[in-house]
Amino acid sequence: INKETKLDRKWLLVWEIVNQQAIGKDLRNISLTSIDLEGVNLSNSNFSGALLRRVNLSNSNLSGSNFSAAKLISVNLKNTDFSNTNLTDINLSDADLSNANLSGANLSNANISDANLNYVNLRETKINDLTKIDNKWHLVWQIVNQQPINNNLKGVNLSQSDLRGVHLNNINLRSANLEGANFGICDRNLLYCQVPNIDSNYHSHSNLRKVNFCNANLKGVNLIGAYLEEANLSVANLMSAQLNYAEMSGANLTAADLNDADLRDANLSSANFSAADLSNANLSNANLTNANLSAAKFCNAQLNSAKMNQVDLSTANLTNVNLTNAQLCDANLRHANLTGAILKGVDLSNADLSHAHLENVDLSHAQLKGVKLSEKNRLEQKWYIVWDIVNHKIQGRNLQGNDLSNAQLNRVDLNGANLSNANLCGASLRVAHLWDANLENANISNANLGGVNLSGANLKGANLSGSDLNRAHLWHTYLSDVNLSGANFMGADLWGVNLDGINLSGVNLSYANLSYANLKDANLIGANLSRANLSCANLNGVNFSDANLSGTNFSDANINNCILPN
Repeated sequence: INKETKLDRKWLLVWEIVNQQAIGKDLRNISLTSIDLEGVNLSNSNFSGALLRRVNLSNSNLSGSNFSAAKLISVNLKNTDFSNTNLTDINLSDADLSNANLSGANLSNANISDANLNYVNLRETKINDLTKIDNKWHLVWQIVNQQPINNNLKGVNLSQSDLRGVHLNNINLRSANLEGANFGICDRNLLYCQVPNIDSNYHSHSNLRKVNFCNANLKGVNLIGAYLEEANLSVANLMSAQLNYAEMSGANLTAADLNDADLRDANLSSANFSAADLSNANLSNANLTNANLSAAKFCNAQLNSAKMNQVDLSTANLTNVNLTNAQLCDANLRHANLTGAILKGVDLSNADLSHAHLENVDLSHAQLKGVKLSEKNRLEQKWYIVWDIVNHKIQGRNLQGNDLSNAQLNRVDLNGANLSNANLCGASLRVAHLWDANLENANISNANLGGVNLSGANLKGANLSGSDLNRAHLWHTYLSDVNLSGANFMGADLWGVNLDGINLSGVNLSYANLSYANLKDANLIGANLSRANLSCANLNGVNFSDANLSGTNFSDANINNCILPN
């Protein structure tokens, strides 16, 4: 619009408001009916004596404004910012103020009885003896402003209240209704904006240490980062609760319902979860060290990377649970049901799995050293063989054609073993002993062979593509017709090895020892030989095109007919 546009004063004002040109406006005694002002900025405006009927002010900024003696009838005030606002003598009974910010607001003599104050921020809000407010919200106001309260709050209703950063340690909230309450982290933005000397990085975690939540309704509650050490949450309803990053060491969660709860990164050390229901819960990266998990239900739970050393999981239901990379050293899993569980990369060192149900478990890269098994485990034969290799030293094992793919076999002794035609794809054999082993035609692709001892081993026709042989020992290893594409031999010891005519194009041989090796007619196009030792090697006819030869030692080597890089 322009200066010539003719509008009634009322609609001109509305245009100014919705176009963000009414900040600090004098609107005393204004009358507005059935107008949508959602999301407007009317901060620091004067509404004293105004009449607003069926006006939508949701998501609006009214901070610092003056509403003294104003009448707001059927006004939508959801998510509205009333911080530092003068609301004295105002009547907001039955109003919907859910998620509104009333921090620093003055509600002296105001009537907000029967108003919807779900998730309202009442920090630093001013009330007096004449303020009409429901008992529930008066208690919330007392709590968030650290006013004196009764330590016995048994059975109170604090559902859907904003309790972020509160201090309630040692309070009795037995059987209380806290469904959907927000006990999350309180930062500077939640506080009354004119609190002096507040640090810009201020944040406060709710202090609920030793609180009695026994049998309380905490369904869907936000307890992110809360301090709940030694709290009593036995038989509590914590379905879909947000407990990630919570400090809960020593807490009592006996028979608690934690179905679908979020416990990621929570500290649950020494907590008691006996008979608790953790079905569908997410405990990724949680610390459960020394926790009591006996008879707990974990069906379909996420426990990947969880720290569970020395836990008691006897008789626990862990069917289809994801325990990828979890730590279960010295854990008690006797009689536990692990049917269909994902145990990839899990550390089960010295764990007791006697009589545990292990049908269809995936133990790829799992650490099985010291694990106790029994005849009733029903473990797949593949993983039983892996367990046997890891725990029993037997010279010259016959493992011909066995499937050992993705097995964790670090440091095992397989000297002289027959592994011909075996599948070791993706297996980890770091620092393993395979001296004089027969690996003819074995599939060892993408395996981790760092530091492995393959001296004197037979690798004829073996597939080592993509494998990591960093610092491996291959003295006099037989490598005829072997596939080494993409293999990493950085720092490997290949002293005296016969590599006649072998294809080593693109292979990483940096820092490798190839002294006295026979590389006659080998293909080393694009190979990395930086600082490799080729002294006294037979390099007759080797193709070094595009190879990296920086710092390579060729002393006393036979380099007749070599093709060198340009």
